[in-house]
Amino acid sequence: MRKQDPLLQNSTSDMEFAIFSDSIIMYGSDFQDLLFRLSNLISWVNSFGILFRGGVGYGNHFSEISDKNYLIVSEGLVQAATIEQKIAIYPRIVIHKSVLNAILSIKDINYFTISHYLVQGQDNLWFINPFFLNPDISEIYDFAHKSIIKHTGKAFQDKYIWLFDICEYFGMKYLIRENPEAYYSGKFITKNADLVEIVNKNLFFYPQMYSQFIIGNQFNYNINLSVYERTYDDNVADIKYQHNRIKNKLPSSLP
Repeated sequence: MRKQDPLLQNSTSDMEFAIFSDSIIMYGSDFQDLLFRLSNLISWVNSFGILFRGGVGYGNHFSEISDKNYLIVSEGLVQAATIEQKIAIYPRIVIHKSVLNAILSIKDINYFTISHYLVQGQDNLWFINPFFLNPDISEIYDFAHKSIIKHTGKAFQDKYIWLFDICEYFGMKYLIRENPEAYYSGKFITKNADLVEIVNKNLFFYPQMYSQFIIGNQFNYNINLSVYERTYDDNVADIKYQHNRIKNKLPSSLP
């Protein structure tokens, strides 16, 4: 990837980039633009079967970049590097808590501004939706399946299992929307017989899956920005609660 790549360039954005070796540093003040570009980036590299891990940080930043020199002193970069090395673990771009707090503090922010971009894992971490701009994930799904078999018994097999699990999650999203209890209790079993004992270890919560209003579908949920301040368990409990009330045609109320 070159810095001139259309994926990275936008004359109306204040986003800047530093690319060296196998690393890409992206920085700017427009959170929505950053989330959009990161969604583009991870969707693009995933489509080539390249596992990509990273982090997003927030804080004071100074940089001076030329054709000959890279000088970056940044609190956000320290946070992002720590996430990439010690926290992300799987092929995902994890958002630091300070970033999420900064986004939620923006005066005109609303749920639908960010709902497409973020997914929550069982470890309570929010990360960039890897499939937002890549609705056809069949090739990634197949790549993950083959890689799990190929790397059986190796320590890094878990990374492919994670990738397979999130492919399954997005592939079953309409079924999960109508029966979240089954998914979150582990009753959804992969159709791939050779992986039944291996996969479905990682579960996810993608708010936009539930907040999308579908005409003629009884399971339309009430989702707002508060989901980004709650734990994974609390978010799952709320979805189960709402599902039960809708299924049993009970009046809406807060749990």
